[in-house]
Amino acid sequence: MKRRVLLVVSILLILSGMFILVRIAANTLVPRGKGALQVTSNLKTQVFLDNKPIGQTPLCRCEQNDTIISGVYDLKIVPEDRNVQPFMARVRINPGVLTAVERTFLPGAFASSYILTLEKTNSRDPELFIASIPDAALVSIDGKEEGITPLSQKSLSASEHEVEIQKQGFSKKTVRVRAVPSYKLVLNVILGTDAGSDETSEPPMPTPTLSPT
Repeated sequence: MKRRVLLVVSILLILSGMFILVRIAANTLVPRGKGALQVTSNLKTQVFLDNKPIGQTPLCRCEQNDTIISGVYDLKIVPEDRNVQPFMARVRINPGVLTAVERTFLPGAFASSYILTLEKTNSRDPELFIASIPDAALVSIDGKEEGITPLSQKSLSASEHEVEIQKQGFSKKTVRVRAVPSYKLVLNVILGTDAGSDETSEPPMPTPTLSPT
């Protein structure tokens, strides 16, 4: 009787061990999700992720076979003009969506940039979160003032919108975005110091959407 009990226990232990190994192997073999990355700038630059060159601006790693494994990376945008300081930031590549980075290279504090990402949410409605450096910048969406940064907006229609971020003493930044159901748009902006001249218009940038399947 004892031998039979020991045999049953041994079989159960072996089966449990096999189940754990299968789960570990499955988690190891299944590839992580991938996302798209778009980088634009007003100068010709080389783009690096974790110190590895991935192309020149304008860059769009948007095709399915050219997307990037999701995760957090050190992004570096290096102008061909060595007299211009490179731009460095931490970016998160989320699976199935596009991360957009724009850098306007200007002397010193006149330079500006934004990083736009999409994050999956439990809500069916689109959401928007905007942060800026400096903070307490005025945010307008489609010409309507909505508040100051950091700003969270949960009553956004699933369509394209024009977002303006401005603060006295700094140049206005205009970004076109597309709100997507069940996703939160996260926009981080660095405003450049206002040179006191007329604002320079920025070229329209492609808006982040779900990446191609």
